[in-house]
Amino acid sequence: MDEYTQYQFHRLDVKGGLLCLWQIQKNRNKLSFQEWVELDLEYIRRQSVWLDLKIIFKGAFMVVFDHSGE
Repeated sequence: MDEYTQYQFHRLDVKGGLLCLWQIQKNRNKLSFQEWVELDLEYIRRQSVWLDLKIIFKGAFMVVFDHSGE
């Protein structure tokens, strides 16, 4: 835990879910850890049922049609 900055620690403010914004990004494996943290914090700021539904549906799309994260 000493490796995290105080800013990065905020991504642990909420319980983890099934999917996150990072997982539905095209070429997600090319994102830096800082970009991953930014997406987690964006989710925390914007969390809603609608955002969760968007993540679920886009996640299903990514599994079926997009293989950029492999």
